[in-house]
Amino acid sequence: MAEDEFSSKLAKTKLAKTKMAKPVSDQGWSDSKGMVCNKAIGHYGIFLQVNEAFSTRTCSYCGNRTGPNGVAGFRSREGECTAHGTERDLDLNTSLNSLYLGHEALVERSLVL
Repeated sequence: MAEDEFSSKLAKTKLAKTKMAKPVSDQGWSDSKGMVCNKAIGHYGIFLQVNEAFSTRTCSYCGNRTGPNGVAGFRSREGECTAHGTERDLDLNTSLNSLYLGHEALVERSLVL
């Protein structure tokens, strides 16, 4: 049994270095979203997907797009809003922006119903 587990781990590490790495990763992400959606529905909840474009660059406090640019800008997980000089954790900033987008979508949805 241990050999089977080792060989499957080995295959995954080899696969990560090929052109198939992104499709396999995308499939895993899709499966995870599906499980969360099913769980939300099972508990009479709502599952919303928000567009996370610019969620790291957009300041969660003032809404200005003053965050880091490019791969080099995202090496550090800290950022500063140049509009008002506040230091921010980029992961927390992204989470807050996603939360705000979700709240906006819920408000719009309730106005339509």
